[in-house]
Amino acid sequence: MRAQLAIADYLSAAARDPAAALTSARGYLDRADELFGTTFESWYYRLCAANAQGRFELQRSGGDPTAAIAAGHAAQAEAIRLLPSADLAHLEAARLGLIESEWAARKGRDAAELLARARADTDRAIAINSKRVDSHVMAAQVCLRIAMTRPSRSIVKAGIAYVDAALALNPGHSGAQELRTKLRALDSP
Repeated sequence: MRAQLAIADYLSAAARDPAAALTSARGYLDRADELFGTTFESWYYRLCAANAQGRFELQRSGGDPTAAIAAGHAAQAEAIRLLPSADLAHLEAARLGLIESEWAARKGRDAAELLARARADTDRAIAINSKRVDSHVMAAQVCLRIAMTRPSRSIVKAGIAYVDAALALNPGHSGAQELRTKLRALDSP
């Protein structure tokens, strides 16, 4: 199931349809639920699947991530209810927030509240586990999105601080380096 979700994530990042991998992963999750009842892991992986589907729908011409966002919110609520101390659930909740904020912006709606919630989710993930590089990188991505929609020097500086924290944990993280470049470009006059 993890392999199918990794494949789905890879495919959605490449703007390729992850439907087959997601169908397979959801089948595994359904069988696991029948055998063991619903667990944190089941809801967490459903959140990951919703994020992969949502990201693909955003990239697909004519795509609509509304159903994936709704499924993601349901999975997020259950995962965090079952294990509120799971940093990965908060990290995926932030990823869902970025997907939802992009969709809202495309539809002409204000995404500020969605982005504030995504930032709060990354802050919770970092508070739970400050050693996870991906949480710092996601926090920087959220700050970048906020700064792009509502320019703010303090948000840019916060984003750079998240990048610095990520690079302190993994100096070779190429995504963090790229984020730093984008944030610095927004900070220059």
